[in-house]
Amino acid sequence: MDEDSKKEIAELEGTVKDLFKNLSEMKVKEEISNIENTASNVLAELSDLEKNLPEIIEGSPSIASNANTSANNYMVAIRRFQNGMKLALLDGIKKKDMQLFEHGFDFYHNAESMLLSTDNHAELDQVRNEFAQTLFKILLITKDKQNQNEYNPFIIKACQGLAEINEDLKQYNIALTFHSRAGSLLEKKNPLLSELEYFQVILDRLLIKDKQKAENVIVKLNIKHIKSMAEQIINNFSSGNEKIIDDIIKKVEVLGGQRRIDVKNITTLLNSIKEVFKEISSEQMPRTEKIKPIAGAKPLSNEMVQNIQSSLSQGIQRISEQYPNIQVDANIDTKSIVSELKQAISSEISKEIKSMSNEIITSIIDKIPSGVSVQSPRARSGGQIMDEAPDIQIVEGTSGEKPERPKLDDMLDSVIVSE
Repeated sequence: MDEDSKKEIAELEGTVKDLFKNLSEMKVKEEISNIENTASNVLAELSDLEKNLPEIIEGSPSIASNANTSANNYMVAIRRFQNGMKLALLDGIKKKDMQLFEHGFDFYHNAESMLLSTDNHAELDQVRNEFAQTLFKILLITKDKQNQNEYNPFIIKACQGLAEINEDLKQYNIALTFHSRAGSLLEKKNPLLSELEYFQVILDRLLIKDKQKAENVIVKLNIKHIKSMAEQIINNFSSGNEKIIDDIIKKVEVLGGQRRIDVKNITTLLNSIKEVFKEISSEQMPRTEKIKPIAGAKPLSNEMVQNIQSSLSQGIQRISEQYPNIQVDANIDTKSIVSELKQAISSEISKEIKSMSNEIITSIIDKIPSGVSVQSPRARSGGQIMDEAPDIQIVEGTSGEKPERPKLDDMLDSVIVSE
């Protein structure tokens, strides 16, 4: 990385640090050293959430129902994902466990997806801010580590996360800082991923209409196809030709599929560039006042719900592996257990009664003298069955009559251990 790039990154990181003025390295280190104290509660919360998540999502609140029970449950679920996110990120960096660290990102994306489905922008900003603060804490405590190479994968992941959050907030001038840092750390280890980070720096530059500095980043690109795509976008930036962007999006998606690389953020930025191209095209046409529609809620698809449930279960498993001494009490459905037990006992008793009946009948038939025919029993009453059958009424028995025989279900209730 040249001196100008280092200076620029330092200045922009100073801007980011100003956003989190209350952060101090000492406080962050203390927080991380005590993070294990929260593990038991977080694990219990996530385990409970895992069991109830389908019902909570099914009753997801609309904009107008923020005061009802389902809305409260929904926000509790989001808070639990936030707590899981913080534990996984900070404990992951403490133990240098990349899998645990990545589950922190999953928990964040789960909370983000759930909030996007409610159109609750205030809560969404709060969740994004806490995620950004947590990632910045990681950069803060790892900057002077002696074994820097061991922490580089975590730093790269944190930089990518911070870049994406700032792009979500349209703060492209800050986002490109973190793409630059990730790109520089990846240069030797993975040139392809490094150049994709610099490619995103170019896109961020164009989104703040800084074409000159976008051109300066081209020197970082040595892979033919990536360099070609960047040059196409820059050279056509003033033309507003959307088809060029559509073609590049397809190429990026093919590259992602072939190399198994997550290119979602790149395609999101390219679609934002496409919107800029549309604005340029509209400026070249007769000017009319346009009102941009406000982005609405994005309902959770079945696939998204399954992904949230799956990532939650995997995250719980990973945290549990890190804390084998923590035992989370499972809430057992005693009603279903009692019901199944009653059914099983009833079935076995029925089998026994049927078996005994068969034995008694066989014994009686064996004792009937030969030559005596055995016929089916006659019907209790003859004649035609009429539709106008009288109502049957139950009346109290006279004194001395036998009480009604208890039912099998009642007998079983008396021997089954109650809840």
